[in-house]
Amino acid sequence: MYNKYNGSWSGPISLDQSSGGSSAQFYGRAVVIDSSDNVHVVYAESDDNPDTLYYRKYTESTDTWASRVSIENTLTGNNNLFCGLGVDSSDNIHLDFEGSDGDMQYLLNNGSWQALTEIIDEANGVAIPRLFTPIFPKIEGVSTQIPSAGYYFLFSSLTPSSLIKLHQSDGLTLQTPVTQNYSRDDRAALPTTDSNLDNLFTTTEYAEVAEVDDDFATQSATDQYSIYEFKNKGNAPTDNIVVTWVGQSNIAPSLSPVVLQIYNRDSATWETLDTNSTMSANANFSLSGTKTSSLSDYYDGSNWVSCRVYQLAA
Repeated sequence: MYNKYNGSWSGPISLDQSSGGSSAQFYGRAVVIDSSDNVHVVYAESDDNPDTLYYRKYTESTDTWASRVSIENTLTGNNNLFCGLGVDSSDNIHLDFEGSDGDMQYLLNNGSWQALTEIIDEANGVAIPRLFTPIFPKIEGVSTQIPSAGYYFLFSSLTPSSLIKLHQSDGLTLQTPVTQNYSRDDRAALPTTDSNLDNLFTTTEYAEVAEVDDDFATQSATDQYSIYEFKNKGNAPTDNIVVTWVGQSNIAPSLSPVVLQIYNRDSATWETLDTNSTMSANANFSLSGTKTSSLSDYYDGSNWVSCRVYQLAA
């Protein structure tokens, strides 16, 4: 069964139904969600002889489930009762489980399921996984421990005697911790939330705003608001918030003010920190502000703070 929560529970739907009678069962269930909020599910069915490992995908954009696909049909004795499923930074799907010979098996889906690979061959051919963590799990929505290449997981083995072990593939590479999330756009009206704007910063644009110099990330607008949104991750939710922005506009702030704001998560509103309404066009100027109290109103649960700068290009 599957149930989706989107503010409220939509009600369970059946993903599969066994036809093998009361002795049949589904087992080895694992689930992972990719960066597009698509859901990937793997499970085995004991109706078949040997048992079969199945895969189904839910596509968020169309709110539909694809039909089940058989990805391995040589299982015996509930081999994959415990399996691990994970997704990397390129949305490749990684699956590990105990094969019929007692060794650890691995499958990769990089658009389609690839050939089965044995990744752990324990002494005497005995590797009995009894404890798995999902492959490279997310913590609090932060994906810095998701690999850009390779995979890793925990498992338990009876070789030599009930040991918890860590396995990682060759070339395992973790992503650099993310502490900035910047975006820009032109809008007819100012957004009321701190959702990302339509144009996410490129690597080049991050470099352009990293230092105070003559390099700028640019955003044009005509009879609309030109908006930049800057999300930065702090170290602790008790740290004071100090914000500084340096830039310029070819529309003089004396004609159309430039405003710096911070997002208040408690009131769900944008608060103004600073405004410039005196500067001439095409000249550098700065905006700044500080928050030293009620800090929990501005940090989210993962210590992110959202600020924005905008000007009406009228």
